[in-house]
Amino acid sequence: MYLNKSTVKILQLFTGHITESYTLRDVSRTLDMNVSLAHRAIKPLVEYGIVQRDKHENLTLNYKKYHETLAFAEYLKRDELLNKGKYKDLKLFAEEVLNKIKEDNFVLLLLNQRNQETLMSF
Repeated sequence: MYLNKSTVKILQLFTGHITESYTLRDVSRTLDMNVSLAHRAIKPLVEYGIVQRDKHENLTLNYKKYHETLAFAEYLKRDELLNKGKYKDLKLFAEEVLNKIKEDNFVLLLLNQRNQETLMSF
């Protein structure tokens, strides 16, 4: 599946709130995106089954499939966050931890204490 910039933004919205359901208008407002652009970006996600429509036409993430695609969107979000200037200390911390861990496979989650939201995973 080909992912463009708009599709990745929508995937990042859904992966950040996996239990939420959105209307097309909600997605376009949240991402400050034109409704027609949001519709064109969501269409392939629905066709592949990554995003599902319920009987009321609300959109939800199908997090039980396509884990590679969802992980890719999360990695892009992580990289975008770490490249911001105000998170340089977090980037240094993450690099130090990753260099010290000798395991090939592991999960490192950083959580936001205030709203219990996952900031990023490695």
